[in-house]
Amino acid sequence: MALYFTRLACTCIVAFIIYYYDNIIMGLLDFLVTSETRKGLLRLLWGQNVEASAHQLAKLTDAAYSGVHAELGAMEKEGLVMARRKGKALIFRKNDGYHYASELRGLLADQMRWAGPTQASDDDVRLNLVKFGAPLAVHGETNVDLPVEEALVAGLNLSRRDATVARVLPVVFAKNRNSVDWDRLEFRARQQGVLQPLGLFLDLTGSLLNNNSLKRRAKHFMDHRRKHLEHFFLNAKPNRFEQMLAEANTPKVARDWKYLMNVNMDSFESAFKKNMGELTA
Repeated sequence: MALYFTRLACTCIVAFIIYYYDNIIMGLLDFLVTSETRKGLLRLLWGQNVEASAHQLAKLTDAAYSGVHAELGAMEKEGLVMARRKGKALIFRKNDGYHYASELRGLLADQMRWAGPTQASDDDVRLNLVKFGAPLAVHGETNVDLPVEEALVAGLNLSRRDATVARVLPVVFAKNRNSVDWDRLEFRARQQGVLQPLGLFLDLTGSLLNNNSLKRRAKHFMDHRRKHLEHFFLNAKPNRFEQMLAEANTPKVARDWKYLMNVNMDSFESAFKKNMGELTA
């Protein structure tokens, strides 16, 4: 471990070499870190600012718990991560005071640029939602192939700007409720700042399905510090009449989550029944 982080001090030199020899196939992170588990943990904890237990991190990295536990122990000893107790779980997060923090951030940033991550456009998101059962009238092809958890989180973001996506999102949650990795979905939603919309749509889907399990899962995301209603649609600048419509049409479940929207429950139920049949758990 000590030898590995001594190498980090050479990051700038190696990055300079890579800049001039961009035909090198291997990314810098892959060169310095040979353990796939360690790379996955570094990307999550330092690259994406995830805070999670060892069990959750094992799921997110698709690695064995024993390997993740051993890596976290070594990383904590080195000073890379910090741990705090939350109930019965031990939650790990990056240690911003780590003495090679700037080098590590540079290493991860370089690796991300090397990988060239693709940004999903709104149409990419819609096409991926269609792939998972969304009844959206969108045509074409996309090179962006999102896993279901990422597609749902992207859909939550888009739903705040697109009422049509918002109406059909419960259909996607319902159709994929038995295949979603809930830990992964929660972390992606937390990273994107859409935990409250996630809770709303899980609660809404649970109501439409009469599924108490989804409703209970939704309550886990409720922020009880929220006291005032806000418009769900971010691009909404309602006039007085539109404000009155939103207040009149907002479903109770949305109001419980402190949101106003000019989309009534009948609209959600209509889209749901049309694409799911009878509302059954």
